[in-house]
Amino acid sequence: MTYTKLNNLVGWAVFAVATLTYGLTVEPTASFWDCGEFIATANELEVPHPPGAPLHLLTGRLFALAGHLLGGPEQVALAVNWVSVLASAALALFICWTTTLLAKRVLAPAAAEPDRGTQAVILFSGAVAGLTCTFLDTVWFNAVEAEVYAYSSAFTAAVFWLMLKWEARADQPGSNRWLILLAYLIGLAVGVHLLPLLTIPALALIYYFKKYNYSRTGVAVAFGAGVLILGLVQFGVVQKTWDIAWAFERTLVGTENWDGNAKSGLGLPMGSGVLLFTLVLLGALGYGIYYTYRRQRVNAHLGLLALLMVYLGFSSYAIIAIRSNTNPAINQNGPGNVLNFLSYVKREQYGSAPLLFGQMYNSQVIDYQKKGKNYLYLDSHDRYIVDGDKLGYKYDRASQRFFPRMHNPDHYESGPFGYKRYVSNL
Repeated sequence: MTYTKLNNLVGWAVFAVATLTYGLTVEPTASFWDCGEFIATANELEVPHPPGAPLHLLTGRLFALAGHLLGGPEQVALAVNWVSVLASAALALFICWTTTLLAKRVLAPAAAEPDRGTQAVILFSGAVAGLTCTFLDTVWFNAVEAEVYAYSSAFTAAVFWLMLKWEARADQPGSNRWLILLAYLIGLAVGVHLLPLLTIPALALIYYFKKYNYSRTGVAVAFGAGVLILGLVQFGVVQKTWDIAWAFERTLVGTENWDGNAKSGLGLPMGSGVLLFTLVLLGALGYGIYYTYRRQRVNAHLGLLALLMVYLGFSSYAIIAIRSNTNPAINQNGPGNVLNFLSYVKREQYGSAPLLFGQMYNSQVIDYQKKGKNYLYLDSHDRYIVDGDKLGYKYDRASQRFFPRMHNPDHYESGPFGYKRYVSNL
């Protein structure tokens, strides 16, 4: 038997062990916290809390249907829990195959068929890694309940494995298809959880070491490029896309005051701006892909194709608006209209937290500052209602810090992990 077949066999054996382990220990019904909500919304494709996890919702719906067919309504919760069972088994599978890829590169980098002793070491290392992952406490905990973390972890492992598959074939014709598939998986993963995005800087380093000669400056540039791509996807695709869509919507549809005065915009039907923006975005990407192909600009062409794949994967969010408009029993935040949908996917109800620089929990407020306008959607109006200014606090700059992890004043005295207790124990 060839090494490739043995490698596949060991990986699927790990998958089988993980599936059996999780299948024997899976929760028969809903667990605490969000699990019950995910099961209920998956059962009838309803709308859970922001940001929705639409791909998890769609997958859960398929499993819920299987539960209905095989055991009736009382088996739906168990069936949806099996999404996490199979996702965590896939995580163990990809960990196994990632380990064998890395081990082969160290022990037999040039051999298509390593000798039997080397094969045994490589495959044993993959089996140990996969089974270790299987029985990790956190992985096992996530594998037996209807939450997004098992699914997201599987995407994370799959993305990294695909990058190593590309790296092993980067000198062959058509190898960039692995990168295109990887970008599509990242877009799909956004419809579950943002965790897989954190692999992007590591993926950039793999690309650099394969394509360029090593230098300290090169490593720094490659890592910085990975961080920039991460920012492009996290803040550009996932967040700023919606800001641009709202600018189109506000221009084409328009706004007005509560009394119907001070109208702005073109007065077109609701949703016109988002529709135009979608057409412009797809048209610009399509033209850019065509132009770079004709000009033989390989890297730019690859980058635009990858961006298109991310958006296509990200399009799973359309199900949130579609299902909200059917008025399901669970319809959190009512994202059936453009304004509510944009607020939903941008997670506005959770507020914001300073990441790089900002206030501490005891920073002094010195003033208020305007951060835009508040808008409302009403069925009785053909434009969006301007509902006053959106206000935020302005803090004394001297009391702000880089990486202010303790920033929320509500946590000052909140239980055993409150800031006051934490600081007093230092």
